[in-house]
Amino acid sequence: MVHVQFQNPQLHRVHARLSRIPRWAWIAFAIGVIVPLVILAVGIIFVAITTGLIVLAAVLVVGGILSLIYRLMHRKRNDGRKNVQIVVRSARIID
Repeated sequence: MVHVQFQNPQLHRVHARLSRIPRWAWIAFAIGVIVPLVILAVGIIFVAITTGLIVLAAVLVVGGILSLIYRLMHRKRNDGRKNVQIVVRSARIID
């Protein structure tokens, strides 16, 4: 039970009315407030994650298309020397 000390008669009447409400009604009120807030928070997180994944997929698709276009426009001619390697078998240091 809540004990409040004040001199205002209007607040005293409000407190008297609220103190007559049973405990289970306050518990039901709290559940009625908390459950929608939790559902709303979970919904917002789900929408944020889904939106992020959609934007990520769109960026990957657009990047792939742009890189494909770039590769098609900047083809290098193959003159047979693509895999030329220089191999050094020995080296001497001369002072």
